[in-house]
Amino acid sequence: MTPSGCESLRKALVELHRKLVDAERRDYERLRGRLSDADFLAVMVSNRDFSWLGALTTLIVNLEEATRGTSPTALTKECLAQIRKLVTPGADGGEFNRKYQVILRNNDEILGAHATVLCALEASEAAFR
Repeated sequence: MTPSGCESLRKALVELHRKLVDAERRDYERLRGRLSDADFLAVMVSNRDFSWLGALTTLIVNLEEATRGTSPTALTKECLAQIRKLVTPGADGGEFNRKYQVILRNNDEILGAHATVLCALEASEAAFR
């Protein structure tokens, strides 16, 4: 698999991450009032309520690093397996998985982004079969 082989998955994950952050921001601001982008970023970095998003952030970075080379690696396969586990409702993905399941049940926009990730993940996994 070339680096571009996982590009659609990377884009889908980044979009899912963006939608999750947007949803969390709406909830946060509904309770505490509107914040500037810079102020919200500071809250995200410092407030432990947002730390669950770090699992997805880390996997996006890991995927980018794993696909920098020109040939498939065991690291890429492992990264795809970790992504599958993280975005599978009911899997033991820790705090991220628990919060993600709740959001999936309550947010159609994120459910759509989730479906896009699953399609892109399936295509990326198929390239290794």
